[in-house]
Order: sequence, then structure tokens, then C-alpha cells
Amino acid sequence: MPFKLPSWRMSDRSLFALLLRSPWWLSALIALAVSVTCYQLFPVRYAGAGAASGLPFAVIAVLAAWRSARAPSAAERDAARARLAAMSSRDFTQALTHTLTADGYLVAPVPGEAADWRLTRGSQQVLLSHRRWKAASHGIEPLRALAAARDADAHASGAFFVALNPPNDAARDFAARQNITLICGDDLLRRVQPDTTTSRDARR
Repeated sequence: MPFKLPSWRMSDRSLFALLLRSPWWLSALIALAVSVTCYQLFPVRYAGAGAASGLPFAVIAVLAAWRSARAPSAAERDAARARLAAMSSRDFTQALTHTLTADGYLVAPVPGEAADWRLTRGSQQVLLSHRRWKAASHGIEPLRALAAARDADAHASGAFFVALNPPNDAARDFAARQNITLICGDDLLRRVQPDTTTSRDARR
């Protein structure tokens, strides 16, 4: 899957983002409630507009249902997670590099321990940290170091933190405040797929 670097990103704490992660029927109920309420409250001449007020939530319900239908099962996610965790650091780095370059990014190493790569596409540059991708837990310190490296860099406008296991709650809150994009857990599984054929050949 291409490694997208969007120019605009919905906040993980926004209402729509929360609803997208919730069961689709919750958005459908909100859409129905908003439509019925506005239909009854609006003047008769604007009743149609009132009924349509719930349309954004109906769209979210459709998107949430589509995501749910396409989402892999728990067993499939566990198997993919196990395959990814079994990758060596070298194989993971190669897979991540391939995903990035396939989407048009230039990947270059950066000195220091706060970040590993500089991603460049067009005029946009982002620092990416992935060296602790297999760590069982992540606190604030690596994110604080990454934010400091980005702020000290005259060209970097963003930061990515890549890890198999998501950071703890305090670290996630810090990342949100510092505009650090977390690519962890299922998000990482969608973006980096282990090459099982290559892995089998390497063991022979």
C-alpha cells in the first residue's frame, strides 16, 4: 500500500474520526436523530433542508460500514502481526524503504538518534523515526526527541514515528499536541507487508 503523506489530516480526536472508528450503526442513529430533530424544528418551507442535516453522519455510517466489511478478522490481524514481528530489522527497513520509494519519496538517512530518515517529495520534508519499531512499549522520550529534531531542522515540516506497538496514552497525547504522525499497530500492518516468499528463501 502506498505510504501517503497527506497535506491535510483529520484530527484523531475529531467527532468524525471517532465515529469512523466506532460501529457504523452509531453514526446511522445520529444521522437519523439529527434529521428527525431538524425536520421538526425547521419551518415548513425549510423542512427538506432540516431532513438533510443528518447527511454527513449518514456518509460516515456508510464509510464505517465499508471499512468494517473490508477489515481483516482478528485471526488475520494476529497472523500478520506475528509475521511482521518475526522480520529482522534489515528486512523491515528494506520493506519500509520499498513502500516509501514506490510512492515517490526520496529516503535519506539523517545523523543523530532522534530520527532515522528524511523523507522528501516535492517541497515537503519529513523526519521519520523507526529504529525502535519492535520495542514492547514506547514512552514520551523518543517522541520528545523526534519533535525537538524536527523543530531544529530548518527544512522539516513534519515527523513520523513508526512502531509495531502503539505508544502509551501519555505518549499518544504528546504526539497529538506536537503534530507527530504515529504509524503503529494496524496502520503499520496495512502499510508494510512481510514478503513471506523472500523470508522462506532466506532460511533455505
